[in-house]
Amino acid sequence: MNIGRRGVELDTRCVICNRLFEDGGHLFLRCKEVKACWRVLELEDVRTQLCACPSPLQLLEKVFALPAETKLRVIALLWCWWTERNKVNHQERRLGVEEFRFLILRLTAEWKEHLEKEIMVPARPTRCWLPPPVDVIKINVDGSFLDNSNTGGWGAIGRNHTGEPVFAACGRIPAAAEALQTELLALIHVIPVAEQLGIGRVIISTDCTKLKHAIETSAYDLSRLGPLFMQAKYLMRMAFSNYSVEYCPRACNSPAHRLAALGGVLNHASQVWLHDFPPDVTTLVANDGVGP
Repeated sequence: MNIGRRGVELDTRCVICNRLFEDGGHLFLRCKEVKACWRVLELEDVRTQLCACPSPLQLLEKVFALPAETKLRVIALLWCWWTERNKVNHQERRLGVEEFRFLILRLTAEWKEHLEKEIMVPARPTRCWLPPPVDVIKINVDGSFLDNSNTGGWGAIGRNHTGEPVFAACGRIPAAAEALQTELLALIHVIPVAEQLGIGRVIISTDCTKLKHAIETSAYDLSRLGPLFMQAKYLMRMAFSNYSVEYCPRACNSPAHRLAALGGVLNHASQVWLHDFPPDVTTLVANDGVGP
């Protein structure tokens, strides 16, 4: 407890633990409550290193020298802990340790998504649709997003090793927040269609690099669309005996793109064709330039 110049008593104890003098070092690194957060985020070694820094400048230099994902996690922890401190100061409920951990992991995943560069497309991408192996069906998927109405459509077409369509499907997406969501919903909607047709070995072909990366890794599992990404991966594991995801340029995805546009204006939820495909889709398949 300190006395101000005019005799006003100022409580300088940490508002979190209510025990020791609150300075930056104590609040962010040494308070027993924040230590628990460092530990649950598996950052105790980093905290120990930061405690040894003799000045705030050297502490910041140490933080910015950390590996990229660890650095984001530390920055998120420091930023969110200040928010938690202010909640307590205003007599508001503070997050529990596990709630705080989930918040930091989610923020780190979202920041990483926005900061990382687009996956590099091969310098010499193919300009024609390449057929799958004999016993595999290649399914091209695409989504369309209408930002003026926050709606969209999805489309997919499955083709065999000769390039012949074995099915086509499309559907309406009544509510969507972004283009990536429609790409993801296209995949989620087509999985049961392929499963019901008895297709067990597939190659999913998409012109969305983020969708490919999200299905192949866990990088987006804690993002805003994370539950949908995890649902898509679960459905694929359950539906197919073997699957992979490939990137294809937009020029090689025109039939699925057209189907997604058709899906966006359907009067009903979805449509599946096993023959008598829409004429414009048949024309796009014929002009797709099947490669060797």
